[in-house]
This record gives sequence, structure tokens and C-alpha cells, in this order.
Amino acid sequence: MDNSQGRIRGPARSGPSIGEPSSTAVSHPGNAIVASRRQQGNPLLQYIKNVRVVYGDIVADYQIGEENVALFLSLKYHLLHRNYLIFRLRELQRSFRVRILLCYVDTPDPVNPLGEVIKACIFQGFTLVCAWSYQECARYLETFKSYESKPADNIQERIGHDYLSRLNAVLTSIRGINKTDVLSLGTQTGSLANAMKATSEELASCPGIGPTKVKRLREVFHMPFRREQDGARASNTQNQLNFRPKRLFCVFHDCQHPNNELDGSSPCIHCKRPVHKQCVARLGMGNWSQKNKIPQGIAICHECCQ
Repeated sequence: MDNSQGRIRGPARSGPSIGEPSSTAVSHPGNAIVASRRQQGNPLLQYIKNVRVVYGDIVADYQIGEENVALFLSLKYHLLHRNYLIFRLRELQRSFRVRILLCYVDTPDPVNPLGEVIKACIFQGFTLVCAWSYQECARYLETFKSYESKPADNIQERIGHDYLSRLNAVLTSIRGINKTDVLSLGTQTGSLANAMKATSEELASCPGIGPTKVKRLREVFHMPFRREQDGARASNTQNQLNFRPKRLFCVFHDCQHPNNELDGSSPCIHCKRPVHKQCVARLGMGNWSQKNKIPQGIAICHECCQ
């Protein structure tokens, strides 16, 4: 491997001994990272101090668990060999549950090449992790290995069971609201229910809560649930799809004007649907309109006349 160019393929050079090379990689050692033999010249191996490393004949660059693997890529090497990344990603296919691409950013302008790497990871289902030094790359591999069999609870936020801790977890999710504001709000109102019922003046009387925070609190407290909005939007969309416009008729049975000629029409005084202007002019001149005392020029559609 050429250290000056960050290449990870090519003839292996002698490097620091990290672990005894294994002849095969049939079974994964539970307490060690299995490194591919092609990685023996990679400088990041000398910075792995907390986990044992063994070499084996594996497809991935590093196997950090039974179903977890990682590929190593230098951006400088990617600029020289564009097809290498796609070949390596496709080589793994869907063989492992967790597939990580550990990208070493060693170029002064990484924006464009990183865009290509991100696109390839999205298409091939890989998780991209970027590092800016070999020490950082080694630290990532050690962390992945140490958390291999630990549940997600270890990295999730821990919320206490007391009322104040739960109140902090809820209200600090609002932009600009910190724990001091939550304590002030809880002391002033007594409970979350009272805070949600409080007026703007009552919220503003709390120390440290100004007009901007009052506005954000009121917006969150009184906004409708998103699920209800989505349901109403879906209902309106379905109604629009199911809606079929009725054919419009004038008061006169002999009206022959098509529906698309409604320019200059007047609304029916009952159903507010348009009635042709020419037919409106005929109102007040026939026996029907005189019998029903319809003033001349008043529009009534045929259905409302029945």
C-alpha cells in the first residue's frame, strides 16, 4: 500500500504486527477484529490498541462481528480509481446485516468526491462513516467492535422516572426552551396541563421566557396533531377524486347552452350554481315566472324550480 496516496490495494508491505495472521476466516473470533490480508499495509492498523486484530481471507476489509463488516476507502484513492468503490460495494451484496463504509477524507476539496461516495452508499445500502485521520478511523473500528453485542439502550438518552425529568424531556424538544425555562415554567404553573391552558400573559410572567418563547410554546400547545391533519388532507383528496360535477341546467327546459359556456353567467339564488346569461334575460317573460312571482333578471336553475 502506498502511504503517500492512501491506496489500499497493491503489494503488501511489512508493517507493525497487530495480531497473529490466521490461515482462514471460517469462524469469526468473538474478541477480535478480522482484517483482510489486503489491509496489512494500511497505516490505521497501528493505531488499533484496545482490540486484537487477526488477518483472514474475507471479502470485506474488516469484519467486526458475525453480521457486521466494514470497507475502507481513501478519497484520494477513489479519485484515481473511480470504479473501485462500486466494485467493492457490489462484491458484498446483501451478505451482512450491517455494512459500513469507513471513508478516510484525505483530499483538500472533498465535496464532489464525497457526493459520489454518498450516492453509491445510498444505492448499495451502506452506512457511510467519515474520518479525517487514521487515528479516528481506528477509533471507529474499536468502537464498532466494543458495541457489537450491546443493545441500543446504551447510546440512547436516559430519561428519569420523576416528573421533572419527563417534563424536561418534553418541553426541551421545543426550539429555544432549555431546562431553566422548564423549571421556571413548572414552578409558575405547577403542571404541564396548567402550562398548556395558560394565556400568553401568564407564560410571559415566567422568568426567562420572552415573547419569542411564548409564541413557540403557544404554537406547540395549540397545534393539531399531525395525524389528524394528514387524515383530513387524505379525506379532502379522496373527496376531490370522487367528486363528479353535476350537469348545470337553467330554469328553461329548452336551454341548449353547453356546460363549458358559462362566461357571464349569474349564480342561482338557491344553490349558487351558474345560470346562463341568455336564459337569465328570459326570466320574467313567461307564465311560469309570473305565476311564481320571479322578478326579471333573477337567476334560478332548473333543479331549484322543481
